[in-house]
Amino acid sequence: MEKELLISAVVDYLKQKTISPEQAGILLKKIMGEIAQYYTRDLPGSFVMKRDGRMQQFDDRKLKDSMANASDNAKQPMNEGDLNNVLRMVKKSISDMGQKVILSKDLRILVLGTLIKQGFSKVADAYRIYTK
Repeated sequence: MEKELLISAVVDYLKQKTISPEQAGILLKKIMGEIAQYYTRDLPGSFVMKRDGRMQQFDDRKLKDSMANASDNAKQPMNEGDLNNVLRMVKKSISDMGQKVILSKDLRILVLGTLIKQGFSKVADAYRIYTK
């Protein structure tokens, strides 16, 4: 019921402002991220927005497990210190962006770049495949 009320309010607003379908699509896509940032601003931690729009709390363990699996698949071992270092760098980059919510595709790109910078290009290749 709440979803229908929200949709109705947004549609009424778009019609009242005589916003074209093309403009509405651009506007709605743009504000989705802004709404997520606003909604999570007082919540602790960071969030990842999945492709389907779901938001999940950023999970250190999940990211470390993904990198460890990619490391195993690449036959380029990463020890706990390596995993923690890459995780720390990724989290710092997210923090430096000043955002509470990161899109999963942007997180993936950030992890890939960090792995490559840290000399784990084989792991990055495996991570790219692993996270498709």
